[in-house]
Parts: sequence; structure tokens; C-alpha cells
Amino acid sequence: MRAFAIWLLLTLAAFGGLGGGYHLALSSDPHRILVVVDSSFAMKPDWPLVSGILDRIERRRYARFALATEKGPVHGYAPHIGDGRMTPYAPRDFSKLKTLGDLPELAGAQEYILITNAPAGDTRGLGGWTVIRP
Repeated sequence: MRAFAIWLLLTLAAFGGLGGGYHLALSSDPHRILVVVDSSFAMKPDWPLVSGILDRIERRRYARFALATEKGPVHGYAPHIGDGRMTPYAPRDFSKLKTLGDLPELAGAQEYILITNAPAGDTRGLGGWTVIRP
């Protein structure tokens, strides 16, 4: 019985140490995610669903989020997304999305997420983006 207790304590200490070390490593270098919300007139019917989608994305652990619209940045990397008091306006224009990641406050994203109700044909040229449709 004593051998089992020693083995159990050593095993728990080893797994606890590995788990704690992994947690510290992930906390010190969080995953950077750029979230872009389509804020065009066409999103108006789906706009109430956007905050729920942002909440689901924000639940990811060990991540920092930058928020932007297809028209420009809203805020740089932060632990919470927030909604930035965005409202749908103007026509849809995805041409800026390729250069959005080059902005200093949004640079270094490891993952790109676009929230839009645009047809698949409009987002076909966005390689490397995760497209979420409400």
C-alpha cells in the first residue's frame, strides 16, 4: 500500500507540474486572433446575431482578440472582443481584408475570422480565413 501511495503522489506531482507548466506557457504567449465583422447594409437583418457569435469566439482560452470591420480596425489585441459599438453601414467591400493584417495594431494574427452573411462566392478569395455565417 505504501508503494502505491508513493507512486500516486509522484504521478500527481508529475502531471500537475506538466499541466501547470503548459498553462503558464500558453498564458504567457496567447494565440492572437483577428476577428472581422462585415458591417455592410446587407448584414442588417443578421446584426442581432453578431454579439452571440462574438461571445462564443471570446470563450476561447489562451487567446487575445483584435476586432475590425471590413472597413478598418476597431481595437487592437485585448483579452475580450467587445462590440466596439459597431453598426452596419455602407456597401460591402472585402478588398481591404488582405491588407488589414498588415496594420500595426492588428499585425501578428495567427488566426483570421470573418463574420458575414455574404454568399460563398464573395468570400472565395479569402484563403486562410475562417468564415462564420450567422
